[in-house]
Amino acid sequence: MPRQTEIYWSWRNVDFSMIGERIKDLRIARGLSVRDLAALAKVDKNTVLRVESGKPVTYKVLHRVCECLNTVPPNLTTGPKAGKEKPIRIHRHDDRKWIITFNMKGSKTGLPDFSLVPDQSDRTFFWEQQYVSGVLQSHDCALAGGRLQAAVLEVFMPMHKGASHAGEEYVYCLRGEVKVTIGTEATVLHTGDSVTFDSSLEHNFAPVDVEAGVLPPQILMVWIEGAASDYSPSDLN
Repeated sequence: MPRQTEIYWSWRNVDFSMIGERIKDLRIARGLSVRDLAALAKVDKNTVLRVESGKPVTYKVLHRVCECLNTVPPNLTTGPKAGKEKPIRIHRHDDRKWIITFNMKGSKTGLPDFSLVPDQSDRTFFWEQQYVSGVLQSHDCALAGGRLQAAVLEVFMPMHKGASHAGEEYVYCLRGEVKVTIGTEATVLHTGDSVTFDSSLEHNFAPVDVEAGVLPPQILMVWIEGAASDYSPSDLN
C-alpha cells in the first residue's frame, strides 16, 4: 500500500498565497460575497478572509470552501490566475493529476477525499482493494470567470452519496460500461455512448460487470455551472 507521505505531501508544501488569490477570483466570478461563501461553507466570515489572504488553513476547511465553488483543491495550485489569462485555455497531458474522489466506508487509505494519487500502481491498488469510489483527473481548463468544467473519472464503485449541482452536465463513456443514475432513472453507457442531463438532479456512476484484471470504466464529464444565484446550501450538502 502506498505511504500517506508519498501521496499527501503536496498539501504540506502548497503556496497558500496562490490558493487565496484563486479562491477570491472564483468567489467573485460566481457573484458571491465573503459572507455568502462563509454561509455556504458553514464557516465564519473571518475564516474565508483568512483563506483569501493567503494564510494556512486546514485541509478540511479548504475542501469545504472548494465544494461551494464547484472546484477541487488541486485546481487551485496550477494554471494562470483568473483575470490574467488569454481567452483560451490549454490543459496539457503532462499537467494531469489523479485524485481520490470519495473514500468508501471502512477505507484504510488514511487519506482525505481529493488527495493526489500520482502513480498508476497506487490507483490500481485502491481499485483492487475497493478503498475509494474512484479517481478523478480534473482538467484545469476553465476560463477566467467561466462556467465550463471538465474531468475524466475512473469509476471503481458508486459514490456513497450522489452528486448534484446547479447547471448541465455531459458524460461520455471512454472505456468499459458505466451505469449512470440520474434522479430515479438509470441507464447503461457503453464505450462511445453519452448522456446529457440537468445536473441539479442527484446523479451517480457505477461500473458494470468489471472482470478481474480489466481496467475500470472511464468517463469524460463536461459540465456548465449554474448562475451563482442558483446555489443554495441544500445543493452543496
